[in-house]
Amino acid sequence: MKRIIVTLVFSLSLLACLDAKVWTLKSGKKIDGQILRCTKLNLTVVDANKNRTNIAIEDLSKDDVDYLKKNYPEFFEEPDKDEMRLTTDGDAPSEKSVGSDKSITWPALRLNKDLIAFRWDYKRGRFYTRHYRFDMINKISEQDAMFLAMRCESAYESARLLPFWPQDRKRLSAEGGEKFKILVTEIPNSNVAGKYSYTYHKGTGAIVDEDVKVEPKYLPKSSDIKDGYVYFTGTIAHELAHQMFVFAGGTTAIKEGVAEFIGRGIYTKNNITYFDHFKFAMKDEKMKKMLFRESSEGKGLAVASLKKFLTMPQKTFYNSTRAAENYEAAFMLFVYFYMNEPDVMKSFLEEALMDEDKVLPESKYISMAAKAYPKLLNGRKESELEKAISDFYASYGLKFRFR
Repeated sequence: MKRIIVTLVFSLSLLACLDAKVWTLKSGKKIDGQILRCTKLNLTVVDANKNRTNIAIEDLSKDDVDYLKKNYPEFFEEPDKDEMRLTTDGDAPSEKSVGSDKSITWPALRLNKDLIAFRWDYKRGRFYTRHYRFDMINKISEQDAMFLAMRCESAYESARLLPFWPQDRKRLSAEGGEKFKILVTEIPNSNVAGKYSYTYHKGTGAIVDEDVKVEPKYLPKSSDIKDGYVYFTGTIAHELAHQMFVFAGGTTAIKEGVAEFIGRGIYTKNNITYFDHFKFAMKDEKMKKMLFRESSEGKGLAVASLKKFLTMPQKTFYNSTRAAENYEAAFMLFVYFYMNEPDVMKSFLEEALMDEDKVLPESKYISMAAKAYPKLLNGRKESELEKAISDFYASYGLKFRFR
């Protein structure tokens, strides 16, 4: 399949292949390859078979980072205005996690045209950001394109900052280092704002093609901003999460849980984007009801036992009579562990997720999750953990229990 590679030059140092060596990640994983491209944030290497691998600098071992700084200091020069910077803003709410003295400071990101590297090309029907290429099958205005671009980059940053998702399972660009592809187009027979789809080779499991479609008529507009607030929650961020984590696999509950977590966990006020604001939101009844839908209707949620839920087959999870409850439960599980035991969830995911860049049979994902389940219990009985989760939500007036 023919691929179109768009190369944008900002603060990148693009090089012919340089040193070949074995690169070691903090996780212990080793990658053999020559340097193809490097920035302050990412390293791209190519092996003898011309296969490219993208590595976040923060994931490299200290020895390899020191090696790059010594031999290629130009990679680590101060970034220009195009470099995206994360900041902790003075207005960001700060809370203490349950059962811990550690303070959580919600990360904040100031977004503007320069920071997301927005580039408008109406003649070709496209616009670009640092991580995405948008093809306008249905053209939209530059103002609305900018608003959509900022939403997508916010979702990207939210996923990148997840404290419980293993770093070596994150897929932060498309195949070969290309930008993720987004089509601005009508979605037939649908009433949603976004949809992720991909095709893969049945024999090898390798991804052949993928994209996220966004429906123009359901897109929030820049004119919708009221009182300085823009809520970035919704289907598009959910689908972008699927695109970023598809190779990581996992059971349906895991994949839908993290996608809902990202889809509901971002909001913007006065041009500052805040991530994962759940405890802050729980003190606001209006926001709490928006975030926790089924459980805020009085009747609450009653789902299968924790292990059964996390290893539930896709067909059962998407059962039409239970689908809404299952989405809600998956979301609430990730919120609980994010706010209380992110390290425990990370330990579980390190075993429950695959580290191969391909799609595996569902039975493999279920088997991996079942085998990793004791990591989530962390020495407790299942009933004890289920009670802790139920009690946590009860303290906020939300009903969530296991059958």
